[in-house]
Amino acid sequence: MADPIRIMMRQTAAATTSTVDVPGDFSYAHSIMAQISSVSFTGGTAPTVTVTLFHSHDGTNWASLSSAVGPVSAGGTGIFTPVPTTFGHFIRLSWTCGGTPTNVSFSVLVEGKP
Repeated sequence: MADPIRIMMRQTAAATTSTVDVPGDFSYAHSIMAQISSVSFTGGTAPTVTVTLFHSHDGTNWASLSSAVGPVSAGGTGIFTPVPTTFGHFIRLSWTCGGTPTNVSFSVLVEGKP
């Protein structure tokens, strides 16, 4: 099995919704787990972050893996484990901030299991 892929994302209020591709080939995976942790905000009113995972076989057409994780508030964690399926080669994370954060930072650990 491949090692877990770890990615740290930072987002500012100018981009309350954003997307990032996760490096690696997940076509071998029979299950994928994502954990959101180390959530912190600078300023704002009732800030939260919601993360959604997508997969694609061709890198162009994307399908949601399952429900979003969140909303997660400061200091919170969230775990996302979709039902087993045939995954595409590519995994993408999309996140949206709720409330009015001035800056958000969080970590996402994505792990594919054969």
